[in-house]
Amino acid sequence: MYLEEQIPGFDLARRYPSVSSTMDVARQLIEELPKERGDFRGVIVADEQTAGRGRQGRSWMSGAGAFMATFILSSRAPLAALSGYSLCVGLGVAWALEAIGVKIKLKWPNDLVFVAPGGAIRKLGGILIEVHEVGPERYILVGLGINVNPAPEGVRDIAISLSELGVLGCKASELTEPLACSISKAHDIFVTSGGFAGIKSDWSSRSCFTENKTELALDLGDGKVISGIYSGVADSGALLLTHDGKVQSVVSGHILSVTLNQ
Repeated sequence: MYLEEQIPGFDLARRYPSVSSTMDVARQLIEELPKERGDFRGVIVADEQTAGRGRQGRSWMSGAGAFMATFILSSRAPLAALSGYSLCVGLGVAWALEAIGVKIKLKWPNDLVFVAPGGAIRKLGGILIEVHEVGPERYILVGLGINVNPAPEGVRDIAISLSELGVLGCKASELTEPLACSISKAHDIFVTSGGFAGIKSDWSSRSCFTENKTELALDLGDGKVISGIYSGVADSGALLLTHDGKVQSVVSGHILSVTLNQ
């Protein structure tokens, strides 16, 4: 069972009381859409997820009342043109939250964070991107989770919520339309302005890392770990890391440690 909602610019918006994950529902939905559907935008929202996942198969722990959704945006752009798309979504979320008085920072490649006094980085939310081809259509699935109320006890020291940032009495359901519209806007800018390069400066101004100061260690997979000084992001959205005077471009990886040095 689900509740149909209306969101400007979206063909479909559904709210479920409980699902395994909004990504699961979105995957099933795009398989059922008519072939040659053309432009499509939809959103699947859930009050509860029983098996929410983050990047690289990690579980996503959310407190009661968290915002949990998957946005569906069609695109016939080649896969290579989608480089840096998760950063684009993060920027769209930042715009929406700034409109309600919450200034956040963006942590490459897909986290929404708050930098506490003293430099501790606390996670407000996360983004998961999947790209699926169904017949001639390509669909970008944008999974988004945001802590509205305080996070579960086990992660409260590294997490933060909208209520802790001063948004009191907010319900997750109130965030669906502003987030959908803002992410849709960011998507359109990304597509029409040549990808991430067109919004790089806007994203960089919200990065939680400081160029030429922040030290990072990253796990690239297969046991390979690199470290260096954050040197910004490339036009492709890749992380630029300087080590021994050489700049390395990192397309994907898991950040193990951050030393802000501010």
